[in-house]
Amino acid sequence: MSSELAYYLMGCGSCIYLLYDFSFELRKLIKAFIASQIIGDMIFAPWLSELPVYRFMTKLETSDRFYALLVVLACVALMDAGFALIRPPRRSVPLVSTLYLRRTGGTFVLIALLCKLTSLAAAGVLFHPLEALSLQPEALVGASFLDVIGSTLLPMGLAFWVLSSDKRRHGIALCCVVLFGMFSPWKGDIVRMAACYIFALGLWGWQFVREAIIGRHALLFCVGVMLFLPIKTQLRSDAAVSLDPPAFATYLVMGTSGRATGGIFQTFAEAARSIRDHSSHLMGGRYNLQAAYLWVPRMLWPDKPRVAAEQVYDYLDLSEESYGTSFAVTVFGTFYLDFGLWGCLLCSFALGLMLSLAERWPARYERTDPIKSYAVAALILSVAFNLGEAGIPPVVSQLLACTVVLFAGLKIAKWASVPTASSHYGGVEIAKEAL
Repeated sequence: MSSELAYYLMGCGSCIYLLYDFSFELRKLIKAFIASQIIGDMIFAPWLSELPVYRFMTKLETSDRFYALLVVLACVALMDAGFALIRPPRRSVPLVSTLYLRRTGGTFVLIALLCKLTSLAAAGVLFHPLEALSLQPEALVGASFLDVIGSTLLPMGLAFWVLSSDKRRHGIALCCVVLFGMFSPWKGDIVRMAACYIFALGLWGWQFVREAIIGRHALLFCVGVMLFLPIKTQLRSDAAVSLDPPAFATYLVMGTSGRATGGIFQTFAEAARSIRDHSSHLMGGRYNLQAAYLWVPRMLWPDKPRVAAEQVYDYLDLSEESYGTSFAVTVFGTFYLDFGLWGCLLCSFALGLMLSLAERWPARYERTDPIKSYAVAALILSVAFNLGEAGIPPVVSQLLACTVVLFAGLKIAKWASVPTASSHYGGVEIAKEAL
Protein backbone atom coordinates (compact mmCIF):
# COMPACT_ATOMS: atom_id res chain seq x y z
CA MET A 1 0.00 0.00 0.00
CA SER A 2 1.43 3.39 -0.99
CA SER A 3 1.97 6.02 1.67
CA GLU A 4 -0.43 8.39 -0.12
CA LEU A 5 -3.24 5.82 -0.13
CA ALA A 6 -2.58 5.08 3.54
CA TYR A 7 -2.79 8.80 4.26
CA TYR A 8 -6.15 9.12 2.54
CA LEU A 9 -7.56 6.07 4.32
CA MET A 10 -6.29 7.39 7.64
CA GLY A 11 -7.75 10.81 6.84
CA CYS A 12 -11.19 9.37 6.07
CA GLY A 13 -11.15 7.31 9.26
CA SER A 14 -10.06 10.36 11.25
CA CYS A 15 -12.94 12.45 9.91
CA ILE A 16 -15.44 9.75 10.91
CA TYR A 17 -14.01 9.79 14.43
CA LEU A 18 -14.01 13.58 14.62
CA LEU A 19 -17.59 13.99 13.35
CA TYR A 20 -19.10 11.09 15.27
CA ASP A 21 -21.87 12.14 17.67
CA PHE A 22 -21.73 15.78 16.56
CA SER A 23 -23.75 18.31 18.55
CA PHE A 24 -23.59 22.03 19.26
CA GLU A 25 -20.90 21.88 21.93
CA LEU A 26 -17.61 23.79 21.81
CA ARG A 27 -15.42 20.68 21.92
CA LYS A 28 -17.37 18.96 19.15
CA LEU A 29 -17.34 22.10 16.99
CA ILE A 30 -13.55 22.21 17.26
CA LYS A 31 -13.41 18.59 16.15
CA ALA A 32 -15.75 19.37 13.24
CA PHE A 33 -13.51 22.23 12.11
CA ILE A 34 -10.46 19.98 12.27
CA ALA A 35 -12.33 17.40 10.17
CA SER A 36 -13.24 20.04 7.56
CA GLN A 37 -9.58 21.06 7.34
CA ILE A 38 -8.47 17.45 6.81
CA ILE A 39 -11.16 16.91 4.14
CA GLY A 40 -10.08 20.13 2.44
CA ASP A 41 -6.47 18.98 2.44
CA MET A 42 -7.34 15.65 0.84
CA ILE A 43 -9.45 17.26 -1.90
CA PHE A 44 -7.91 20.65 -2.67
CA ALA A 45 -4.19 20.33 -1.85
CA PRO A 46 -2.97 20.31 -5.51
CA TRP A 47 -5.03 23.38 -6.40
CA LEU A 48 -4.18 25.32 -3.24
CA SER A 49 -0.44 24.86 -3.76
CA GLU A 50 -0.71 26.89 -6.97
CA LEU A 51 -1.59 30.03 -5.01
CA PRO A 52 1.44 32.24 -4.23
CA VAL A 53 0.70 32.36 -0.51
CA TYR A 54 0.54 28.55 -0.26
CA ARG A 55 3.54 27.60 -2.38
CA PHE A 56 5.28 26.33 0.73
CA MET A 57 3.04 23.27 0.35
CA THR A 58 5.22 22.04 -2.50
CA LYS A 59 7.87 21.24 0.15
CA LEU A 60 5.47 18.95 2.03
CA GLU A 61 5.81 15.21 1.56
CA THR A 62 2.99 12.76 2.22
CA SER A 63 4.91 11.64 5.30
CA ASP A 64 4.81 15.23 6.66
CA ARG A 65 1.03 15.39 6.28
CA PHE A 66 0.69 11.90 7.78
CA TYR A 67 2.73 12.96 10.81
CA ALA A 68 0.60 16.09 11.24
CA LEU A 69 -2.55 13.98 11.05
CA LEU A 70 -1.29 11.60 13.74
CA VAL A 71 -0.37 14.52 16.01
CA VAL A 72 -3.81 16.09 15.57
CA LEU A 73 -5.56 12.81 16.37
CA ALA A 74 -3.44 12.34 19.50
CA CYS A 75 -4.22 15.92 20.58
CA VAL A 76 -7.95 15.44 20.03
CA ALA A 77 -7.94 12.17 21.96
CA LEU A 78 -6.20 13.84 24.90
CA MET A 79 -8.57 16.81 24.70
CA ASP A 80 -11.49 14.37 24.92
CA ALA A 81 -9.83 12.62 27.88
CA GLY A 82 -9.39 15.92 29.72
CA PHE A 83 -12.99 16.88 28.99
CA ALA A 84 -14.29 13.56 30.31
CA LEU A 85 -12.38 14.02 33.56
CA ILE A 86 -14.69 16.89 34.60
CA ARG A 87 -17.81 16.16 32.58
CA PRO A 88 -20.21 19.16 32.68
CA PRO A 89 -23.90 18.68 33.51
CA ARG A 90 -26.29 18.01 30.63
CA ARG A 91 -28.04 21.17 29.44
CA SER A 92 -31.81 21.37 29.83
CA VAL A 93 -34.31 23.37 27.75
CA PRO A 94 -35.66 25.96 30.20
CA LEU A 95 -38.77 28.09 29.66
CA VAL A 96 -38.11 31.57 28.29
CA SER A 97 -40.13 34.68 27.59
CA THR A 98 -40.55 35.54 23.91
CA LEU A 99 -40.76 39.23 24.77
CA TYR A 100 -37.50 39.09 26.73
CA LEU A 101 -36.00 37.02 23.92
CA ARG A 102 -37.08 39.57 21.31
CA ARG A 103 -35.82 42.50 23.37
CA THR A 104 -32.52 40.70 23.96
CA GLY A 105 -32.08 40.03 20.25
CA GLY A 106 -32.93 43.60 19.32
CA THR A 107 -30.57 44.98 21.98
CA PHE A 108 -27.69 42.81 20.71
CA VAL A 109 -28.32 43.92 17.11
CA LEU A 110 -28.37 47.60 18.11
CA ILE A 111 -25.14 47.20 20.12
CA ALA A 112 -23.52 45.48 17.14
CA LEU A 113 -24.54 48.30 14.78
CA LEU A 114 -23.26 50.91 17.25
CA CYS A 115 -19.92 49.09 17.52
CA LYS A 116 -19.65 48.88 13.72
CA LEU A 117 -20.40 52.59 13.22
CA THR A 118 -17.92 53.55 15.94
CA SER A 119 -15.16 51.36 14.46
CA LEU A 120 -15.74 52.80 10.97
CA ALA A 121 -15.62 56.31 12.44
CA ALA A 122 -12.36 55.47 14.24
CA ALA A 123 -10.88 54.36 10.92
CA GLY A 124 -12.11 57.53 9.21
CA VAL A 125 -14.23 55.68 6.63
CA LEU A 126 -17.72 56.13 8.07
CA PHE A 127 -18.84 58.26 5.13
CA HIS A 128 -16.67 56.47 2.55
CA PRO A 129 -18.39 53.14 1.76
CA LEU A 130 -15.86 51.99 -0.85
CA GLU A 131 -12.96 52.55 1.55
CA ALA A 132 -14.91 50.81 4.31
CA LEU A 133 -15.29 47.72 2.13
CA SER A 134 -11.50 47.46 1.74
CA LEU A 135 -10.75 48.23 5.40
CA GLN A 136 -7.64 46.61 6.91
CA PRO A 137 -7.53 45.63 10.63
CA GLU A 138 -4.59 47.94 11.32
CA ALA A 139 -6.67 50.90 10.10
CA LEU A 140 -8.95 50.59 13.14
CA VAL A 141 -6.35 52.31 15.34
CA GLY A 142 -6.85 50.06 18.34
CA ALA A 143 -10.64 49.82 17.94
CA SER A 144 -10.67 46.32 16.43
CA PHE A 145 -12.30 45.00 19.62
CA LEU A 146 -15.43 46.92 18.61
CA ASP A 147 -15.62 44.94 15.39
CA VAL A 148 -15.13 41.71 17.35
CA ILE A 149 -18.02 42.62 19.67
CA GLY A 150 -20.23 43.59 16.73
CA SER A 151 -19.54 40.48 14.66
CA THR A 152 -20.17 38.27 17.71
CA LEU A 153 -23.36 39.87 19.03
CA LEU A 154 -25.02 40.49 15.66
CA PRO A 155 -25.60 36.81 14.70
CA MET A 156 -26.65 36.01 18.26
CA GLY A 157 -29.10 38.90 18.29
CA LEU A 158 -30.51 37.98 14.90
CA ALA A 159 -30.99 34.38 16.01
CA PHE A 160 -32.84 35.43 19.17
CA TRP A 161 -35.00 37.90 17.23
CA VAL A 162 -35.94 35.31 14.60
CA LEU A 163 -36.74 32.67 17.24
CA SER A 164 -39.08 35.07 19.05
CA SER A 165 -41.27 35.43 15.95
CA ASP A 166 -43.97 33.08 14.67
CA LYS A 167 -42.63 33.68 11.14
CA ARG A 168 -38.96 32.82 11.38
CA ARG A 169 -37.36 34.75 8.53
CA HIS A 170 -33.89 33.23 8.41
CA GLY A 171 -33.29 34.65 4.94
CA ILE A 172 -33.50 38.24 6.16
CA ALA A 173 -31.14 37.45 9.04
CA LEU A 174 -28.59 35.84 6.72
CA CYS A 175 -28.76 38.83 4.34
CA CYS A 176 -27.97 41.09 7.32
CA VAL A 177 -24.98 38.88 8.10
CA VAL A 178 -23.65 39.23 4.53
CA LEU A 179 -24.09 43.03 4.55
CA PHE A 180 -22.48 43.41 7.99
CA GLY A 181 -19.62 41.13 7.03
CA MET A 182 -18.84 43.09 3.88
CA PHE A 183 -17.77 46.01 6.07
CA SER A 184 -15.60 43.86 8.31
CA PRO A 185 -11.80 44.26 8.22
CA TRP A 186 -11.56 40.44 8.16
CA LYS A 187 -12.46 38.90 4.84
CA GLY A 188 -13.79 35.68 6.36
CA ASP A 189 -16.22 37.30 8.79
CA ILE A 190 -19.23 36.59 6.58
CA VAL A 191 -18.73 32.85 6.91
CA ARG A 192 -17.86 33.05 10.61
CA MET A 193 -20.93 35.14 11.45
CA ALA A 194 -23.25 32.86 9.47
CA ALA A 195 -21.84 29.90 11.39
CA CYS A 196 -22.37 31.70 14.71
CA TYR A 197 -25.99 32.32 13.69
CA ILE A 198 -26.44 28.59 13.07
CA PHE A 199 -24.70 27.77 16.38
CA ALA A 200 -27.13 30.01 18.29
CA LEU A 201 -30.09 28.34 16.58
CA GLY A 202 -28.66 24.91 17.35
CA LEU A 203 -28.83 25.59 21.09
CA TRP A 204 -32.62 25.65 20.81
CA GLY A 205 -32.98 22.55 18.67
CA TRP A 206 -32.09 20.94 15.35
CA GLN A 207 -35.44 21.88 13.79
CA PHE A 208 -34.41 25.54 13.72
CA VAL A 209 -31.07 24.65 12.12
CA ARG A 210 -32.88 22.68 9.42
CA GLU A 211 -35.15 25.65 8.77
CA ALA A 212 -32.13 27.90 8.27
CA ILE A 213 -30.04 25.65 6.03
CA ILE A 214 -32.79 24.11 3.90
CA GLY A 215 -34.85 26.17 1.50
CA ARG A 216 -34.60 29.05 -0.93
CA HIS A 217 -33.15 31.51 1.56
CA ALA A 218 -30.22 29.17 2.26
CA LEU A 219 -29.59 28.76 -1.47
CA LEU A 220 -29.68 32.53 -1.96
CA PHE A 221 -27.24 32.95 0.92
CA CYS A 222 -24.81 30.48 -0.67
CA VAL A 223 -25.06 32.33 -3.98
CA GLY A 224 -24.51 35.61 -2.13
CA VAL A 225 -21.39 34.24 -0.42
CA MET A 226 -19.98 32.96 -3.73
CA LEU A 227 -20.59 36.40 -5.23
CA PHE A 228 -19.63 38.74 -2.40
CA LEU A 229 -16.82 36.80 -0.69
CA PRO A 230 -14.48 37.02 -3.74
CA ILE A 231 -15.30 40.74 -4.00
CA LYS A 232 -14.56 41.24 -0.31
CA THR A 233 -11.33 39.24 -0.59
CA GLN A 234 -10.16 41.32 -3.57
CA LEU A 235 -11.00 44.60 -1.87
CA ARG A 236 -9.29 43.44 1.32
CA SER A 237 -6.14 42.34 -0.53
CA ASP A 238 -5.83 44.76 -3.47
CA ALA A 239 -8.45 47.50 -2.87
CA ALA A 240 -9.73 46.74 -6.39
CA VAL A 241 -12.16 44.29 -8.00
CA SER A 242 -11.69 42.16 -11.10
CA LEU A 243 -14.72 40.39 -12.58
CA ASP A 244 -12.54 38.07 -14.62
CA PRO A 245 -13.86 34.51 -13.93
CA PRO A 246 -10.44 32.94 -13.16
CA ALA A 247 -9.60 35.78 -10.78
CA PHE A 248 -13.02 35.48 -9.18
CA ALA A 249 -12.52 31.75 -8.62
CA THR A 250 -9.01 32.29 -7.24
CA TYR A 251 -10.18 34.88 -4.72
CA LEU A 252 -13.08 32.68 -3.69
CA VAL A 253 -10.56 29.97 -2.85
CA MET A 254 -8.35 32.49 -1.05
CA GLY A 255 -11.33 33.65 0.99
CA THR A 256 -12.03 30.12 2.16
CA SER A 257 -8.55 28.61 1.83
CA GLY A 258 -7.97 28.04 5.53
CA ARG A 259 -11.34 26.68 6.53
CA ALA A 260 -12.76 24.86 3.53
CA THR A 261 -9.76 23.86 1.44
CA GLY A 262 -7.31 22.66 4.06
CA GLY A 263 -4.95 25.61 4.33
CA ILE A 264 -4.90 25.58 8.12
CA PHE A 265 -4.05 21.89 8.32
CA GLN A 266 -1.31 22.28 5.71
CA THR A 267 0.21 25.21 7.59
CA PHE A 268 0.26 23.07 10.72
CA ALA A 269 1.96 20.28 8.74
CA GLU A 270 4.60 22.75 7.55
CA ALA A 271 5.12 24.10 11.08
CA ALA A 272 5.62 20.55 12.42
CA ARG A 273 7.98 19.67 9.55
CA SER A 274 10.03 22.82 10.05
CA ILE A 275 10.46 22.22 13.77
CA ARG A 276 11.23 18.50 13.32
CA ASP A 277 13.91 19.39 10.74
CA HIS A 278 15.30 22.09 13.07
CA SER A 279 14.69 24.69 10.38
CA SER A 280 12.82 26.69 13.04
CA HIS A 281 13.13 26.80 16.80
CA LEU A 282 10.25 26.49 19.25
CA MET A 283 8.55 29.77 20.10
CA GLY A 284 8.85 28.88 23.79
CA GLY A 285 5.41 30.13 24.80
CA ARG A 286 5.54 33.43 22.90
CA TYR A 287 2.44 32.50 20.90
CA ASN A 288 0.08 31.51 23.71
CA LEU A 289 1.43 33.99 26.24
CA GLN A 290 -0.12 36.69 24.08
CA ALA A 291 -3.38 35.75 25.82
CA ALA A 292 -2.11 37.86 28.75
CA TYR A 293 -1.99 41.10 26.75
CA LEU A 294 -3.54 40.70 23.29
CA TRP A 295 -6.80 42.14 24.63
CA VAL A 296 -5.16 45.51 25.43
CA PRO A 297 -6.24 48.02 22.72
CA ARG A 298 -3.38 49.29 20.58
CA MET A 299 -4.58 52.85 21.19
CA LEU A 300 -3.49 52.36 24.82
CA TRP A 301 -0.32 50.44 23.90
CA PRO A 302 0.98 51.66 20.53
CA ASP A 303 4.06 49.41 20.68
CA LYS A 304 2.13 46.22 21.41
CA PRO A 305 3.78 43.25 19.61
CA ARG A 306 2.22 41.98 16.41
CA VAL A 307 -0.44 39.30 16.64
CA ALA A 308 1.22 35.89 16.93
CA ALA A 309 -0.62 34.55 13.89
CA GLU A 310 1.05 37.29 11.83
CA GLN A 311 4.45 36.35 13.24
CA VAL A 312 4.03 32.74 12.11
CA TYR A 313 4.37 33.89 8.50
CA ASP A 314 7.83 35.32 9.15
CA TYR A 315 8.86 32.75 11.76
CA LEU A 316 8.45 29.78 9.44
CA ASP A 317 9.50 31.64 6.28
CA LEU A 318 6.42 30.24 4.58
CA SER A 319 6.65 32.01 1.24
CA GLU A 320 8.81 34.28 -0.85
CA GLU A 321 5.77 36.48 -1.54
CA SER A 322 5.58 39.67 0.54
CA TYR A 323 1.95 38.90 1.29
CA GLY A 324 1.93 40.19 4.87
CA THR A 325 -0.86 38.04 6.22
CA SER A 326 -1.57 35.92 9.25
CA PHE A 327 -1.44 32.13 9.26
CA ALA A 328 -3.63 29.91 11.41
CA VAL A 329 -2.24 26.55 12.54
CA THR A 330 -5.13 25.25 14.74
CA VAL A 331 -5.04 25.48 18.52
CA PHE A 332 -2.96 22.28 18.59
CA GLY A 333 -0.53 23.83 16.13
CA THR A 334 0.00 26.80 18.43
CA PHE A 335 0.87 24.36 21.24
CA TYR A 336 3.31 22.56 18.93
CA LEU A 337 4.95 25.83 17.87
CA ASP A 338 5.40 26.87 21.47
CA PHE A 339 6.34 23.64 23.24
CA GLY A 340 7.01 20.85 20.73
CA LEU A 341 5.33 17.45 20.57
CA TRP A 342 5.18 16.49 24.25
CA GLY A 343 4.22 19.97 25.38
CA CYS A 344 1.55 20.01 22.68
CA LEU A 345 0.02 16.77 23.99
CA LEU A 346 0.03 18.00 27.59
CA CYS A 347 -1.57 21.31 26.61
CA SER A 348 -4.26 19.47 24.64
CA PHE A 349 -5.24 17.56 27.78
CA ALA A 350 -5.37 20.84 29.72
CA LEU A 351 -7.50 22.33 26.94
CA GLY A 352 -10.05 19.55 27.46
CA LEU A 353 -10.26 20.46 31.15
CA MET A 354 -10.78 24.13 30.26
CA LEU A 355 -13.53 23.30 27.77
CA SER A 356 -15.32 21.21 30.38
CA LEU A 357 -15.25 24.12 32.82
CA ALA A 358 -16.47 26.50 30.11
CA GLU A 359 -19.47 24.23 29.42
CA ARG A 360 -20.47 24.60 33.08
CA TRP A 361 -20.80 28.39 32.81
CA PRO A 362 -24.23 28.56 31.08
CA ALA A 363 -25.69 26.00 33.51
CA ARG A 364 -25.37 28.56 36.33
CA TYR A 365 -28.19 30.62 34.82
CA GLU A 366 -30.61 27.93 33.59
CA ARG A 367 -32.99 28.35 36.54
CA THR A 368 -32.54 32.02 37.40
CA ASP A 369 -32.28 33.55 33.90
CA PRO A 370 -32.72 31.08 31.03
CA ILE A 371 -32.06 33.58 28.24
CA LYS A 372 -28.79 34.54 29.89
CA SER A 373 -27.96 30.84 29.86
CA TYR A 374 -28.61 30.67 26.11
CA ALA A 375 -26.71 33.92 25.46
CA VAL A 376 -23.65 32.74 27.39
CA ALA A 377 -23.80 29.35 25.63
CA ALA A 378 -23.96 31.08 22.24
CA LEU A 379 -21.02 33.30 23.20
CA ILE A 380 -18.98 30.23 24.14
CA LEU A 381 -19.78 28.57 20.81
CA SER A 382 -18.77 31.74 18.95
CA VAL A 383 -15.13 31.19 19.94
CA ALA A 384 -15.04 27.80 18.20
CA PHE A 385 -13.60 29.36 15.05
CA ASN A 386 -10.70 30.95 16.92
CA LEU A 387 -9.95 27.78 18.86
CA GLY A 388 -10.04 25.74 15.69
CA GLU A 389 -7.78 28.17 13.87
CA ALA A 390 -5.72 30.73 15.78
CA GLY A 391 -5.70 29.34 19.31
CA ILE A 392 -6.25 30.73 22.78
CA PRO A 393 -5.01 34.40 22.63
CA PRO A 394 -7.81 35.73 20.38
CA VAL A 395 -10.35 33.69 22.36
CA VAL A 396 -9.38 35.45 25.59
CA SER A 397 -9.64 38.84 23.87
CA GLN A 398 -13.04 38.02 22.40
CA LEU A 399 -14.48 36.69 25.65
CA LEU A 400 -13.23 39.62 27.73
CA ALA A 401 -14.68 42.21 25.35
CA CYS A 402 -17.95 40.44 24.56
CA THR A 403 -18.86 39.21 28.05
CA VAL A 404 -19.01 42.72 29.52
CA VAL A 405 -21.13 44.04 26.65
CA LEU A 406 -23.34 40.93 26.57
CA PHE A 407 -24.23 41.19 30.25
CA ALA A 408 -24.92 44.91 29.88
CA GLY A 409 -27.20 44.19 26.92
CA LEU A 410 -29.06 41.52 28.91
CA LYS A 411 -29.62 44.01 31.74
CA ILE A 412 -31.09 46.54 29.30
CA ALA A 413 -33.33 43.93 27.65
CA LYS A 414 -34.55 42.59 30.99
CA TRP A 415 -35.33 46.08 32.27
CA ALA A 416 -37.44 46.75 29.16
CA SER A 417 -39.39 43.47 29.41
CA VAL A 418 -42.50 42.58 31.42
CA PRO A 419 -43.45 39.54 33.56
CA THR A 420 -44.56 36.56 31.50
CA ALA A 421 -46.39 33.27 31.69
CA SER A 422 -45.10 30.17 29.95
CA SER A 423 -46.40 27.84 27.28
CA HIS A 424 -45.01 25.22 24.89
CA TYR A 425 -44.15 26.46 21.40
CA GLY A 426 -42.40 25.34 18.23
CA GLY A 427 -40.83 22.09 19.45
CA VAL A 428 -38.86 23.78 22.23
CA GLU A 429 -40.15 25.29 25.44
CA ILE A 430 -40.56 29.01 24.78
CA ALA A 431 -42.67 31.15 27.09
CA LYS A 432 -45.24 33.60 25.73
CA GLU A 433 -46.25 36.88 27.28
CA ALA A 434 -49.22 36.93 29.57
CA LEU A 435 -52.19 38.57 27.88
